[in-house]
Amino acid sequence: MSFLILAVGAVLTLEQIVRDLEDSLPDTQRLARYRPPETTRIYSRDGVLIAAVARQDRTCRKLSEISPHVVDALTAAEDTRFYQHRGVDVPGVLRALRANLRHGQVEQGASTVTMQLARHFFLDQEQSLERKAREALLALKLDREFTKDRLLELYLNEMYFGAGAYGIASAASRYFQRSPDRLTPAQSALLVGMLQAPTALSPLCRSPGLPPPAVVDSGSNEGARLAYRRPVSNRGSPGQGHALRPTPARGSLHPVPLLHRLRDSRALEALPGGVALRGRASRLHLSRRAPAEAGRGSSPALPGHLRAVL
Repeated sequence: MSFLILAVGAVLTLEQIVRDLEDSLPDTQRLARYRPPETTRIYSRDGVLIAAVARQDRTCRKLSEISPHVVDALTAAEDTRFYQHRGVDVPGVLRALRANLRHGQVEQGASTVTMQLARHFFLDQEQSLERKAREALLALKLDREFTKDRLLELYLNEMYFGAGAYGIASAASRYFQRSPDRLTPAQSALLVGMLQAPTALSPLCRSPGLPPPAVVDSGSNEGARLAYRRPVSNRGSPGQGHALRPTPARGSLHPVPLLHRLRDSRALEALPGGVALRGRASRLHLSRRAPAEAGRGSSPALPGHLRAVL
């Protein structure tokens, strides 16, 4: 009888703790209004790209504009039951717990894609049971309030892929000079594999002389499985076979002398809403010779010749 009383008391206490935590959760609906910082591209009056300005190099894409191979690689690597669970993968938690107890240390994590989003947007990196409980409750809430596709879209547009690339579109362009809808299975696996340690695993950030972290045959889904030893599904047709070697774009979208002159003249700050933060295509009343002239030391008349169409 005393054991039953203790058990009931423990359950009631746990329920009260959960209610208190739920009451203290942040407003997850702000994600519905969230707009991440994107790259603003500045063009001359005749349509020539002059510069790209951003706090974070990011171009957001809808999930329909991202290769399904990316989704395959992400769910295979980070959350195999993403479409089955409701934000928290209970079997995954139990599996990770057994593995960690067996090895006497943390060998496996149990964070789903939704839990990672909850941690990224709403929580700090404190390692505590309370923070983990809040993360799980937030993930359950996010799964109720957003579709699975919207959660994937948020994740793939937000996360850092190394080499200054934020989001899958910028990563596809930075590493492979292609749009995210054209990524092959192996390229997708390579990019997803970098998410755990973007700077350390990025082939473009590694020290000269070190081999790239993965060189695989992207002509088959088996090649994608070899990238970072992470599996992907067999969905989709194989790509063209070739050695997977990131080929970053040559040159730069940032003609530094001209940008310095624009910033020094506060011309960018004069644009409505702050051109560097709005992620829009802005048109400046400059000739296409302006970058070269700025590089030679001549100064275009700024901001007098500046016009922006936002």
